[in-house]
Amino acid sequence: MHKIILSVSFVLLSFQITNAQESTTKDSMDTNGSEFKDRFFQCTGGTAFLDYDVTPLRDISYTRSTYFSSTNTYADVNYTGKYSGLAWSFYTYIHTFRYNFYESSEDLSFSINAQPAIGISLFSISQSLGNPNQINSVPSDHVFGGGVGFMKFSLPFYLQANFGNIATRNSGEEKGYTAGIGFEYQLNPIFMITDESTTNVNISKSSFIIPSFNFGYVYYNDKNVPREVNFRLGLGAKDTFRGIDGQSISQSSYSFMISFHRYIGF
Repeated sequence: MHKIILSVSFVLLSFQITNAQESTTKDSMDTNGSEFKDRFFQCTGGTAFLDYDVTPLRDISYTRSTYFSSTNTYADVNYTGKYSGLAWSFYTYIHTFRYNFYESSEDLSFSINAQPAIGISLFSISQSLGNPNQINSVPSDHVFGGGVGFMKFSLPFYLQANFGNIATRNSGEEKGYTAGIGFEYQLNPIFMITDESTTNVNISKSSFIIPSFNFGYVYYNDKNVPREVNFRLGLGAKDTFRGIDGQSISQSSYSFMISFHRYIGF
């Protein structure tokens, strides 16, 4: 009889311990989920005509029909060289994801940010230098026939400090500021079309990564919704290409954007 009572007591005790553990686990998961939600922020926004990029020098090779004065004829000539391009976006849509990994106070936090953006842009080649395979017959400053590109995609990542308004969800400040440092990935342009007089065009990848900075001003609008004006600047290293006659082209890549955002969930 004592054995039966002990067995039943052991089963009941085990059941209570299991329920307590499950309850503790559930409470912990709820707490963690709530903490993540409180530290996670999203913005949606964009900009019109205030998104501008200059790409780094890239490799290019192509074939072009070229006039030879010595024979008064045209012939196909293969060129290799470098080129850079300008991109100007008519409209860029941006969605920002931010997570506060450390909140020092209600009005100061540090976060990781991602700002994927896609733009309706026009890309054009700004300068190029071709090295012909017949040096004595073709000018060394031959410029690539041209082409245009469309659409762009960028994905910046930042370590960011947030001050005042929206630094945390408990901030009571009317205004706030953000400052971040990181890098941005650019795919620019997404689509490229060359002119009809140029054939066998081989352009190196249009993607590149450059260091990037961003600064933001956060405020409440008339409807008490937090908004942000953000300035973003990417600066790449200077590239130099030296032509066959000693002429050199130097180009520093950069990106520039002023954008306007609305915080979601407020």
